[in-house]
Amino acid sequence: MDATSLGRLCIEKGLITEKDLERCLGIQKTGETWRRLGEILLSEGLLTGTALANLLRIQQSMRDESRRGRSEAITEPPSSELGWLLSEARASGACALLVGAGRPPVFRHVGRLEVQSGPPLLADQVEAMLIDALPAEMVDRARAGSFHEGIAEVTGSGRVRATVYRESGGFAASLRPILPATAELGSLGVPPAARELVRGRSGLALVAGPALSGRTTTLAALLESINVAHACHIVTIERPSEILLEPKRGRISRFEPEEGANVTEAAESALRADADVIAFGSLDEPAAVLAALVAAEAGKLVLGVMTAPSASAAVSRLLDALPPRRAAAGRALFATCLRGVLAQRLLPSADAKGPEMASELLLATPVVATLVRENRLAQLAGAMATGRGEGMVSLDDSLVRLLRRGRVTFEAATAHAQDPARFTEALGGRRESVHAGD
Repeated sequence: MDATSLGRLCIEKGLITEKDLERCLGIQKTGETWRRLGEILLSEGLLTGTALANLLRIQQSMRDESRRGRSEAITEPPSSELGWLLSEARASGACALLVGAGRPPVFRHVGRLEVQSGPPLLADQVEAMLIDALPAEMVDRARAGSFHEGIAEVTGSGRVRATVYRESGGFAASLRPILPATAELGSLGVPPAARELVRGRSGLALVAGPALSGRTTTLAALLESINVAHACHIVTIERPSEILLEPKRGRISRFEPEEGANVTEAAESALRADADVIAFGSLDEPAAVLAALVAAEAGKLVLGVMTAPSASAAVSRLLDALPPRRAAAGRALFATCLRGVLAQRLLPSADAKGPEMASELLLATPVVATLVRENRLAQLAGAMATGRGEGMVSLDDSLVRLLRRGRVTFEAATAHAQDPARFTEALGGRRESVHAGD
């Protein structure tokens, strides 16, 4: 049993005995319906709700110690079954909780799924969980047969991005805990020079990566670093609106376009509202790309999230979104406005206690601007390699650094390397070489 597991913590704190734990695990395994261990401990009179919440907080802080304080402390016990499950998922280092009829709850970790012990959830059990914890609109839309995604505040476990829908067995949901915005970019594992993306008062900076790679968390951190440092007007354009910033030196406005609305209208509204910084929750649609370039050309600092596996792929995808008749002019404008691209992905940690971020950073040096303007995007990887002295980082460099610090395994790093054969060769072909130095 993991030293940070709930049952083990209860024993170490003298709250229950080994026999108590064995009995509760037996109840969980043989019950007719799924029940979490924490609920059984409560129903058996072995723990109070406050004690359980405190144990989850201890469990979470133990697991997150190596991840430099990315957690959000539990301030009060959850008031719903779903809230308790979310708290336990977050404490375990999971990036999402999956619930659905006909299977036990599942904690999604980077690279693996952790199915919880016990019998499957019943359809009415899942429905009751969702009704008790989420806004009525989410459940009503799912009941009508539609897919609904939104942001919810779940008492005792914080804000989540919830996707609620109906499948053959009844209701189902995916719930992703939202980390609080932090101005400490280093705590996320991004390269130090990533601060260059927001040091200027104008231009376009991109945060790229696949789904579930922490892109929105990084975007929020970049915005928070501006918020604490500059007196300016920050506007976020997201659907659903996930980033929540408290005004520091900056003034904060949140625009959430209606479903199906053109993001261009939101961007034009931000310009009319005299925004200094405009952040797009997604630049995956051509209309959003054009709106971002127009805002950057107008002298605003523009940040946006893109779905792309690498920095060079993000640049290519953005340029591909331009209308063919405006491709040359768009490349020239992009080359002039670009501040840089931070591309990231999450890997399972070597100790299985949470994800580790590998990232690459492309900065808009004169060489990079020329390559973009002349559409020589295949050479951007080489520009990153030769730009190390200016703060640029390649993905493989980031993976080597994680390996040498013992954060990830050799297998995980090799699987994510851009060129696995060359990556292994650069390490001398041996796992032991990763300990040669940092």
